[in-house]
Amino acid sequence: MDQSQDAAESDDSGPKTESTESDLLSAARQMDDDAWVAFVDRYARLIAHWILRKGVPIHAVPDILQAVLIQVAAYLPGFHKDGRKGSFRRWLRVVTDSQIADFRRRAGRQPVAEGGSEAL
Repeated sequence: MDQSQDAAESDDSGPKTESTESDLLSAARQMDDDAWVAFVDRYARLIAHWILRKGVPIHAVPDILQAVLIQVAAYLPGFHKDGRKGSFRRWLRVVTDSQIADFRRRAGRQPVAEGGSEAL
């Protein structure tokens, strides 16, 4: 992995400790507005990076990102760390991959419009 990928996959919000992330997740579970702002600040770029790396068109990234955040809000109360480092990011990646798959399923069902300049 090159340095740009390393930078994109790391979060650049400064040093954080395991307890800082746990505190953020605990507050987000309680639907604390400030915690959600901090959560989005911390993870939105990373999620968008994962979405783009899967070959999703850039115009679809905001919709998928929103769907990921909705799923995280819904299922975060049931998330429990497994004691291994990075378990939340692994879970977040699974949620992201699931939303990408949903996007692709929906896109596959959409009719493809034929372009052209001939008027009827």
